[in-house]
Amino acid sequence: MNRIKKWILTSLMLATLFAVSLAIVYYNRHNAFVYVSLLWVFACIVVMFISKPNVQLWALYTGTAILTFGLYEAYLAGWFSEKTPELINFSISNPAYFQTHKILGTVPKKNIQITAQKSYRNKLLYNVQYTIDQNGLRIGFNHRQEPETAVLFFGGSFTFGEGVNDNETMPYRFEEKGIFKAFNFGFHGYGPHQMLAILENEMEKSIVSDTPSKYAVYQAIAGHVDRCAGRAWWDQSGPRYLSLK
Repeated sequence: MNRIKKWILTSLMLATLFAVSLAIVYYNRHNAFVYVSLLWVFACIVVMFISKPNVQLWALYTGTAILTFGLYEAYLAGWFSEKTPELINFSISNPAYFQTHKILGTVPKKNIQITAQKSYRNKLLYNVQYTIDQNGLRIGFNHRQEPETAVLFFGGSFTFGEGVNDNETMPYRFEEKGIFKAFNFGFHGYGPHQMLAILENEMEKSIVSDTPSKYAVYQAIAGHVDRCAGRAWWDQSGPRYLSLK
C-alpha cells in the first residue's frame, strides 16, 4: 500500500513539474529553458532530502546534468555578459505615429507629420520629417495634373524612406518625373506578407481610386525572408500565411 502511495505521489509531482514547465515555456519564451532547468534542479534537491541513498545518488547526477545545461542556456542568453552601452538612439516626436491594425499589424497614423531622429554613439545620423496623408501613406509629389497611370510601391523602411525627408523617398523621386502617379505602401518593418495582405483585401482600391494601376514595384532585402516567416519580433501581430505542403 505504501508503495502505491509513493507511486501516486511521484506521478503527481512529475505531472505538476511538467505542467509548470509548459506554462513557463508558453509565457516566457526567451529564457524559458533557464527557468525550467532551475525548477527541475530544485525538484532533484527535494528528492535528495526525502529519498533513499540510491535514489539520492540518481537525483544528484540528474540535477547536476540539468544544472549544467541550464547554466549554458543562461550563458547563451547573455545572463553573464556585461551590458553594452546603448550605441543607437532613435526617437520620434509623436508616439501616436505607430498604430495597430487588425490586418497589417502596424500602420502609421493618418494625417500626421512627425520628426524622426537617429544617432550612433551620440553622433546624429539623421533628423527628418515624415508626413502621412489622409490615406495613411507617405506623401508623394504633388502633380498639377494627375497622371493617367498609377504605380504601387511596396516594401519596408527602404521603400517608405526611413531616414530621409518626404521629397527624398524613392516613390517621390519616381513620381517627380511626371509620367506616373506613385503610391507608397511601404512602412517600417514591412515584408512581402504585408503586400500580399493589402492586395488580397483590396485595400489599395479605395486609395488609388480612379487612377488605373498597371504596375507594382516591390523592393526586397534578404531580411524579408525572416519577416514573412514570422520571425520578426516587432511584427508578431502582422499577417500570417501557412504553407499547404
